[in-house]
Amino acid sequence: MGEKRVITLYLSTWQKRMIKDFMPKLKSVSKIRLDLSGTVNAPLYMQRVMYKLPDPFAKKATWNLYLTDEQIAQVALETDTKLDFSALNIPVALNDCREVMFE
Repeated sequence: MGEKRVITLYLSTWQKRMIKDFMPKLKSVSKIRLDLSGTVNAPLYMQRVMYKLPDPFAKKATWNLYLTDEQIAQVALETDTKLDFSALNIPVALNDCREVMFE
């Protein structure tokens, strides 16, 4: 069995508002935990994204969690990636498999 690798990102106030927009059933959230030891590897969801407003009519099967500079550095260090990214793409399936947990 592999070693459990978890990254915990503490959220800024603007990130909390963003998450609430896409996950209105959450009462409150202060951090996100990424479990890298599961079947889905979180770095696959790192994306270089443009800042744009989401289409309110689009199916909400996926959304981007924009990261602060400090969080980008933390994720890059802990995953040993050289990818140029500014957000994590959070698909609904990833939420369902509990590899991304909002606390």
